[in-house]
Amino acid sequence: MKLLLSATALTLLLTVSAPAFADSDWHGKSDHAPMEAALSKLPAADAAKFRDAMKQSHDQDKALYDQTRTIHEELKKLLAADTFDKDAYLAKSKELSQVYDTMHANMASAFANAASQLTPDERKTLAANLQFHRSNGMHGDKANGSTPAGAK
Repeated sequence: MKLLLSATALTLLLTVSAPAFADSDWHGKSDHAPMEAALSKLPAADAAKFRDAMKQSHDQDKALYDQTRTIHEELKKLLAADTFDKDAYLAKSKELSQVYDTMHANMASAFANAASQLTPDERKTLAANLQFHRSNGMHGDKANGSTPAGAK
């Protein structure tokens, strides 16, 4: 039962965190404000190159974003079925986790590649202005008193 609850919680967490990776064109809304705030501290040309690199990575992952939507629909069907198939639900949850892991790795690689094009001073500026949290990236740092909107 704990495994099922953990899988369900993970699925919900990934559902909620997906917009952080998503472009507003695909999911209706996203919050790139923390990244934009950090990029605004860089020279405009370098910030534009950084944005372009991240967007290119995001665009390349469009099929993965589409796949997550399909898997979420499949999970909903499994959950709503008259007879719940725990093994099928867990297998589908694992599949979703693997897709999210791939998306995260792709975005991390794009970020590292873009950062490698910056000067040491620009990387320090970017690092000083990024806000991280434990879940999935740049949204707030509770240790510094900054939290995402609506977070406690």
